[in-house]
Amino acid sequence: MAASPELSFNQSSANIAEKKVDIASDLEPGEMFRPGYQADDTSSDTVAEGVDHTVVHNVESQHGYYETRDVTTRHGQAKTCKIVCFSTNDPTNPKNWSKARKWTVTLTLSWVCFSVAFASAVITPGIAGVVERFDTSSEVALLTVTLFVYGFGIGPLVFSPLSELYGRRIIYVLTFGVAVIFIIPCAVAKNIETLLVCRAIDGIAMSVPVANIGGSLADMWRPEERGVPMTAFSAAPFLGPIMGPLIGGFVYENKGWRWLYWLQLIICGFLFVCLVVLVPETYAPVILEKRAKKLRKQTGDDSYIAEHELAQHTFGEIAQIYLARPLRLLVTEPIVTLFAIYAAILYGLLYMFFVAYPIVFEEGKGYSAGISGLMFIPISGGIVVGLAGAPFVNAHYNKLRSQHTGLPPPELRLIPMIWSCWLIPIGVFIHLVFTFAWTSYDDLTWVGPCLAGLPIGIGFVFLYNSFNNYIVDAYQHTAASALAAKTLVRSIWGGSTVLFTTQIMPKQIDVIEQTVENLSQSGLCFYESRLERLERDIGRVMSLLPDNDQSSPASVLADSEAPQTSGAFSPNFEQPTVDTVIYDIISVQQADLLVADYRDTFAARFPYVIIPEGVTSLTLRQTSPMLFLAILVTTSWKLRGQQDHLDQTFLKALGTKLILEADRDMDLLRGLMVYLNWIHLHTAPKTQQAYRLASIAASIAVEFGITQRPGKNKHQQLNVETFNERPKGLSAVDAELWDPGARRAYLGCYQITTWYSIMTRKSSPLIYNDYLYTCAQSLAAAKETPSDLDLVFHLEVAREAEKAYTFFNYTDIQQTQFMGEQQIQVYLNAFSVKVQDWRFRFPSSLTQDPCQQIWPWLLEAFVRELCLSGMTRSTDFSMARIRILVDTLLSTKGYFDTFLTIPPENIFSLPSTHWALLGYSILLTASISLSIQTQGWNIESARSIIKLDTYIDAISLRVKDLSLEMGSSEHLRNWYGDALAGWEAVKMRYLAAGQESLSETESYPQSAPSHVSHKAVEQSDDLGPQSSLLDQLRGGPSEKDIAENSIRPQSGLEAFDFCADTGLWIIPDLNYL
Repeated sequence: MAASPELSFNQSSANIAEKKVDIASDLEPGEMFRPGYQADDTSSDTVAEGVDHTVVHNVESQHGYYETRDVTTRHGQAKTCKIVCFSTNDPTNPKNWSKARKWTVTLTLSWVCFSVAFASAVITPGIAGVVERFDTSSEVALLTVTLFVYGFGIGPLVFSPLSELYGRRIIYVLTFGVAVIFIIPCAVAKNIETLLVCRAIDGIAMSVPVANIGGSLADMWRPEERGVPMTAFSAAPFLGPIMGPLIGGFVYENKGWRWLYWLQLIICGFLFVCLVVLVPETYAPVILEKRAKKLRKQTGDDSYIAEHELAQHTFGEIAQIYLARPLRLLVTEPIVTLFAIYAAILYGLLYMFFVAYPIVFEEGKGYSAGISGLMFIPISGGIVVGLAGAPFVNAHYNKLRSQHTGLPPPELRLIPMIWSCWLIPIGVFIHLVFTFAWTSYDDLTWVGPCLAGLPIGIGFVFLYNSFNNYIVDAYQHTAASALAAKTLVRSIWGGSTVLFTTQIMPKQIDVIEQTVENLSQSGLCFYESRLERLERDIGRVMSLLPDNDQSSPASVLADSEAPQTSGAFSPNFEQPTVDTVIYDIISVQQADLLVADYRDTFAARFPYVIIPEGVTSLTLRQTSPMLFLAILVTTSWKLRGQQDHLDQTFLKALGTKLILEADRDMDLLRGLMVYLNWIHLHTAPKTQQAYRLASIAASIAVEFGITQRPGKNKHQQLNVETFNERPKGLSAVDAELWDPGARRAYLGCYQITTWYSIMTRKSSPLIYNDYLYTCAQSLAAAKETPSDLDLVFHLEVAREAEKAYTFFNYTDIQQTQFMGEQQIQVYLNAFSVKVQDWRFRFPSSLTQDPCQQIWPWLLEAFVRELCLSGMTRSTDFSMARIRILVDTLLSTKGYFDTFLTIPPENIFSLPSTHWALLGYSILLTASISLSIQTQGWNIESARSIIKLDTYIDAISLRVKDLSLEMGSSEHLRNWYGDALAGWEAVKMRYLAAGQESLSETESYPQSAPSHVSHKAVEQSDDLGPQSSLLDQLRGGPSEKDIAENSIRPQSGLEAFDFCADTGLWIIPDLNYL
């Protein structure tokens, strides 16, 4: 039978070569010389080394198309074989498939590639949740992205040789199936190690679509058809990561970080089924091999063989080729090298956005994770625009291709790159200037930084499409190795960028702002410098304490020697420094007494700022002026005029140092901590303002680098030998520890931010890590001061509060919703054992100080209240709920008892957090009392609950006595007076609401009185005032109570709001700390 015209070249070659021709030495491994294929079809075929072939003739029989050859194997055996191959219009040839089938396979594989890219970035919004859940650093949590992307570069080096041996389909199915399975351990991981290992396995397994889909497209589409399909595939690695944060932000907000992995499982599981059902084998040599095996079985003729079977390469030989050749091309081929670097820059830029956008839009503008993810829409829109333009680019290429005879030059693929390469720097310039310099300000619109992603998205598609097509056309027989080299470099750099973006972002913003400011000064643009902006907004710094009078202090200095001033406070940076102003307000002798008072009385309540014995006010003024000023402000509460003026001086110095960042030092941090810890002694703050000041202190600690070990500080690039940017007053003992002062400052910042976060129900700026424990333990071991021995205990208490607060409220909302009451009770039992252990091993130095013994009681009450919030969301009657309510009241009772044992002379030295937590306990007591009264308790139990207000009376009496002893400190007397009025209001409101509830409850016995007064309760209670207040509450209500009483919250409690989530009555916040 006559051969087709396509075979003429091969037949001519056979006629000319009448001897055996060793073509294996002329062809790269992976190239196949056979009839029926054009030169560009050889990119995916293999041939044996050491096998000689002489073409005899071509035959088309009833069993299909084949060619007979005399073959001499590498072992010297001569035989005639029937080499099975495709005919011209063979329907089993992937290139001859219908357009519908080709597009079905193409789109399925593109969606698989999209899901892989989507999985790499969808977890980025939930990094904070991983950090909180596993108590790790953000860098370690970001390894879940890095290791996954690294797998994209490593996997192709292994799976590309396997696909050459066994075909595309089997590798797709096996690896993607493994990837789907290993998503499940990520979703249920109990520790960070499991999460990282499974993400690394997923990254390697999911690298197959990224690496091999390009080859599958080349198997099906001819060069003139390949443009649009290649564009669809090229868009997937960019569109997937962009859609990840966009969707993941909302999923994380509503379902928690684990659902980010369940979402991956749903998407990838569905696409795995599509892959198995819709994607056949596309690799021609494997198709022919299966045909040859079928012919041998049908005919019994062993001479039928496929070219692929003649290859004697082992997996080790092919792996060596595929491992060595990409590296050789990367080093020796400038085209591959430059394109790999360019692709790595683009890929790294894309992953930088995943970390930079939350910094700009969440931290800078205060957006939620979901809204911040919407900022990726312009980038995805640009990618869609690039996809829409692909057919026009492909038509232009075909027009140019028709002008060339034979194979067109590969450079025709680069024409779209000539203009699209400018879109990336344009978009980056808009990002740098308008996102990170101007429009990142929280008071400017989001439109500018958002739309900057549009040109970047368009550029990504056209550049990446040009890359792939050019490399395939230029390196036809070794295109897979060239693409593998590019993928390796791209993946390593892209995965690494997420690890250092957080560290370089603040520096980058500083450089950009300084550049724009210089341009403004040169007249090239108009820009308000940072200093000008902060000077204009100095009120924002001062507004941290909005109740503080910023007017002239002259009116309050009548009995002091302070100079008279007038006019509103304004930032004047030419005013005298702190150390020259202090002694204009207070004498040296007074300052010495106040410093000694702080050392003897106040420091024991806050062992994180130590003033050694023998240090005078003059020494402290010279070495630590801000700390000196904060101590004077705190301890001068009996000196009316001096304290007010000292407070104004401190705030002015604080505002100046916050503006002039270069003037920040450890003295500023220690002074701010002291000022904040006794803030109620010199102003009338609210808890929210105190939390903001605590956040400022935490940010300074992070900026100085004391929250990390000296040798591992990446923020300022510090090391033990060279401290180019070390703040004044900061030094390192070795590569593992900062100096004792820095370690105490870190522990103090953690203590303050943790408790104020609890009070405000906000996330803490600082979270626990191993270095915190190392700091406390090393200080305790050194025994530099007696209070250092107690630091481990204080850290354990704050750590337990953070764990409970995070676990029950914020880290994993869906987990607490599914937690049963039995699970919560088990947790509470374990927690109670831990608290009891604390009481047994209470540090001896703290046993004589009731102020320090408060913490375990208060922590117990707080954790039990969190357990109530974490229970099944229901207002129905629950014995477990009632038991926890009662236990919480017992804990607050113990707290109140301990508070009442504090000597009157020590109450004024209690830190502000103690007063805030005292107010919290009173509010909690009132709320729980109402909840118990309205959830099925009988009148006798309710009467006992009401008697808890006797504690409020007793505490109020102590504070009232203290306020009367304040002497001339009108401010402090007024502050305690405000607190007293607030507590009295709480008591009256919950008593009135409780009485109304009892009088209107139809389910109580008819003999119950319609109105219950506090006095009547005391007189009618058989137990008497001296009996235990909670004897009738232990063990919960009786079975009779449960049967007789309906369990529902009562209406008519206008003074309070009922929270259906927790079953607690919400009492409006009061305007005191």
